[in-house]
Amino acid sequence: MTVLPWRRAACRVGNVRVLVPASLRQYWGGGAQASVDARTLGDAIAALGPLATRIVDDAGRLRQHVNLFVNEEQARDLARPLAEGDIIHILPAVSGGS
Repeated sequence: MTVLPWRRAACRVGNVRVLVPASLRQYWGGGAQASVDARTLGDAIAALGPLATRIVDDAGRLRQHVNLFVNEEQARDLARPLAEGDIIHILPAVSGGS
């Protein structure tokens, strides 16, 4: 198992809610949201297990086609601290059509 550079030792803060869009739910086997214990945005993403590889690349950086929002504020820094009750929205880019 690769330890990503932004992954820190488990530090419990409390409930942080992660909203997962329908297009990504198949990669983690969960529902529309998850409640995780995380100190940073990166910890919250890592707590999503296999879904994390769809959000961050092999170097542990946020993928360009994914946007994260914490309490309606765009966040690209995976070291961003979280507080109890924060809500994280995962928004992948959508393309295609005619």
